[in-house]
Amino acid sequence: MTPARLVPLLLMGAGALTAVKRGPAVADHLFDAVKVALTRYELSQLVKGYQLDAAVSTAPAPENPQGFRNWAAETLRTSAARDATLDLWGQPWRFERDGRQVVFKSTGPNTAPDACADGAAPAEAAPDGEPLPPDDDICEWVDAAR
Repeated sequence: MTPARLVPLLLMGAGALTAVKRGPAVADHLFDAVKVALTRYELSQLVKGYQLDAAVSTAPAPENPQGFRNWAAETLRTSAARDATLDLWGQPWRFERDGRQVVFKSTGPNTAPDACADGAAPAEAAPDGEPLPPDDDICEWVDAAR
């Protein structure tokens, strides 16, 4: 087991202990934090795989979402029990072209397509006064010459 996989397991164990002591809402927040860390790791692996495959012209085009998800499933090394075409929240990976870059995306904890989380504070409220959901999509960018 690699250290990258061991740390999230330790955090999940701490989360289980916290859930017993503090309640399920705290545990859900901690589990989402662990999933975000694992998702960032998986996206970085996809970027590395894409760069290697693009070098030999076998990388799929983002305009073919299902082909791209199938490529992602082959690239990620996950357990047989997990569908690697989906992120850790059970949503399909998303791949989009942004100029000369390809953006690899996960919907993040709210499971809704948003803008990429960039650390900026979200706006206080929409024009109608309702609070805005946070931009929590998890994204990685890679240069694409194709």
